[in-house]
Amino acid sequence: MQDSGFDNPSLRPVMSSGDVERQRLAPSIEIQTKSVASDKHPDRNEDALFELPEKRAVGIFDGMGGHAAGDKASRIARDRVDKSISLIQERLSLPQAEARMKEILIEANAAVYQQARTENNDMGTTASVVYVWEGARGERKAIIGNVGDSRVYLLRGGRLEQITLDDNRVRSAMSNEQAARQLQSKLNNIVDPQRQLSDNERALFNLRNQISQALGLQSVEPRVHSIDLQPADRLIVCSDGISDNLTDNKILAILNANQNNAEAVQKVIAASQARSRSNHARAKADDMTVAIIGETSASPAIPTRKVEQPPETQGGQKSLLQKGSPVRVQRSSGMIEAGWTVESFDSRTGYVTVIKPEGNHYLTKQIPRAELEKLNSPATIQDIPSADNLQQLVDILQQIGGIQGSQHLYNSAELLQIVDDVVAGRESLGKLTRTGGLRQKVADLIKLAEVRKKI
Repeated sequence: MQDSGFDNPSLRPVMSSGDVERQRLAPSIEIQTKSVASDKHPDRNEDALFELPEKRAVGIFDGMGGHAAGDKASRIARDRVDKSISLIQERLSLPQAEARMKEILIEANAAVYQQARTENNDMGTTASVVYVWEGARGERKAIIGNVGDSRVYLLRGGRLEQITLDDNRVRSAMSNEQAARQLQSKLNNIVDPQRQLSDNERALFNLRNQISQALGLQSVEPRVHSIDLQPADRLIVCSDGISDNLTDNKILAILNANQNNAEAVQKVIAASQARSRSNHARAKADDMTVAIIGETSASPAIPTRKVEQPPETQGGQKSLLQKGSPVRVQRSSGMIEAGWTVESFDSRTGYVTVIKPEGNHYLTKQIPRAELEKLNSPATIQDIPSADNLQQLVDILQQIGGIQGSQHLYNSAELLQIVDDVVAGRESLGKLTRTGGLRQKVADLIKLAEVRKKI
């Protein structure tokens, strides 16, 4: 089974000899959903969804094949998966639960395929299903099953990552999954295909809705991903009526601005509808469905005692680092990791104590307040010169989404590839734009690395 679906070490658990055992809280799972029909056919919705809070599960299905066929296919698959998930045994091991997810989607495919043969049509449906598995020690993993181009995203530490990879022309056109994910990420944030894409990329952008897999074929190969579910994580499941209209950056902005999941799903739908009715290059009238799943309490249980709070920042604004706030931390390995929570602040030393659940234990770390606030403030292009190391620079570039050079708009995926090539010596510094001080910052970091090697 695929662990996370992409090479992102921040999604993998990190053990530490400094773990501190504390009481563990297992918050309940909250699911919020909303679905609306396309403006082209407001009398019917070919998307279908289910939610099973008692099983910590949700699924979205986007039907295709015409009026009756698409509507029927999505509901056949929905009903079959809903029933199968409701019967999952809670004591399954993780490998067993992953295998069961794949079996459930294969069984749903057979049900849709049989109906298509009966009616002699080409009905089909996408499927994206999330089931939160709980282990014997209370650990949680999100098991994600996917066929087609309905998506599952993970929001963690203010960053949005696409867990699934669409079964479409982008996947088949690239030599490997990593390359496909890089191109997928680029296309997800395109707002002007004529200016931002090459001819080949523009062709793939225009054909991105031609999918290579759906439930309703003679055979399918569902993809199953498993990721650790951390406090404050939010999983977003959506049909392509959402992801076609909205860029990943826009979805991220809505989610960050709306911490209440019920409000967030309303805002995502409203933004998608507004975009679909515009003249924007991404505008597409379609059925729109979104679900957000996450823990109802983002903060782990900690001993009750009096703690100091970080003081107000300049201008009277509250500090980002209030007790219980989810934060990202840079580990000694250099990895920037989400899933940490503020526990206390010591005004004498200026250090913030942060904790992170790890099974039935907690990791603890003390970090200078200024360092933690810097890492957890929204990044802008002006932050590039302040990056202390390559990992921080990469994080800034991912957050800002891109840079407008003198003759070209670079998205974050392009910038990261060029930075990687320059650092590895495959390209010269001249390949980097000077905008925002990026070229100079990379040059400084390369020199710093060379000096440290000599020490």
